[in-house]
Amino acid sequence: MPWLAPDDVLPKAIETLVGAGTGNARICLVRDARGRIRIAVEASAVADPEALTKTLEGALGAWFAGPLVYQKGSPAHRRIATELFRDLPPWPDDWPKDYERLDGSRAPIPEWLKGRVVLNSKESWFARGSPPPSKPRVVSFFSFKGGVGRTTTLACVAARLANRGQKVVVIDLDLEAPGLGGFLGARSTTGVLDHVLSHLATGAIGDVNPEPVDGFPGLWVVPAAASGIGYLEKLARLDFLAGTSASEKSPTEQALRALIDAVAERVTPDLVLLDSRAGLHDIGGLALHRLSQMDVLVARANAQSREGLRIVLDAIRRLRAVEDRDVRLVQTMVKAPFDAPETKPLVERWRQDMYDIAIETIYADFGDDPELEVPELDHKTAHYPLLVAERDELTRADRLHQVSVELLPSFDEIANVVMPTLDAESED
Repeated sequence: MPWLAPDDVLPKAIETLVGAGTGNARICLVRDARGRIRIAVEASAVADPEALTKTLEGALGAWFAGPLVYQKGSPAHRRIATELFRDLPPWPDDWPKDYERLDGSRAPIPEWLKGRVVLNSKESWFARGSPPPSKPRVVSFFSFKGGVGRTTTLACVAARLANRGQKVVVIDLDLEAPGLGGFLGARSTTGVLDHVLSHLATGAIGDVNPEPVDGFPGLWVVPAAASGIGYLEKLARLDFLAGTSASEKSPTEQALRALIDAVAERVTPDLVLLDSRAGLHDIGGLALHRLSQMDVLVARANAQSREGLRIVLDAIRRLRAVEDRDVRLVQTMVKAPFDAPETKPLVERWRQDMYDIAIETIYADFGDDPELEVPELDHKTAHYPLLVAERDELTRADRLHQVSVELLPSFDEIANVVMPTLDAESED
């Protein structure tokens, strides 16, 4: 058979199953973690399972992981098939919505054909989980690309909020490239990784003691963990994937929620800020879709960030109800002054790009009903990037104390969005 590209496997499997004339009884097409196709059929769906198996093998080659699982088979097959058909999810959003008939016309996927995705990772980017608790207020800072100033921006916003009388805890979830703890001068020998591993092994989170940040009363940090070769061993033992499913919190999600609860009990903060790692990582997905009430997406104005934000905003649209899409964008490394002739057109172009993407993603379900303009999400401004100026002082800073206090008010616009109950006129 000719070579099949990964993107061609699903259409070919659908075409084969529809063309096999299996009737109207349900068939479940399962795509496993390697992208291979498995098939489960109800008892009356297929008169000759062996013939269908050979047809699928001929059409899909090694992409078909047989044999068929059906309710007339062995006791093990019957149990698997029964379980699959007991609670079938909707046809996956990213799968083809139609197929090509023999005459070249296209038809919608028939009702009897069902689909299920099996993943070993990234489940938090696909499956809707339970909403995060309302207290404490938790906000994630996320960037699709690294090197955009996400951690520095978060730290400066946190410091500004602390100077304005708020109690803020920041947590470093960039476990594979930690930096927030060092930037805030943390000296602790234990951190997020230790607490998560403890919870995974024992069900207990341990003694969480957020570390005060020198020079900023009201600001605490929970670093990733102490550095050294032992960090690599601990990271290797952390299984982000175990037990993750659409209906059950993963052990890592349970551990992170327990960590936030422990922080809230110890410090009683007004706000918890999560520094999520860059890219489409499991931890980033948990932070955005399971742990936070608000997502701050940090990016530079370039093509890579634009396409990455499209993916992230579309995931938010699919996984969060309209009233829960509390999103703000931050554009970093913008040349000041912002209204300069060489800067203003670039800023306006990026804002237009973000609006166009928002219309296709997080705004797609709003319609024209004014009641959808809920207080939690002003959908006229959610796409509108807040600006952070490109400054040598920020680029060179290895520690927060190297950033002048006089610079922190320039982060007020982000601070007011992150903590909307603040009195914006309050003094340091």
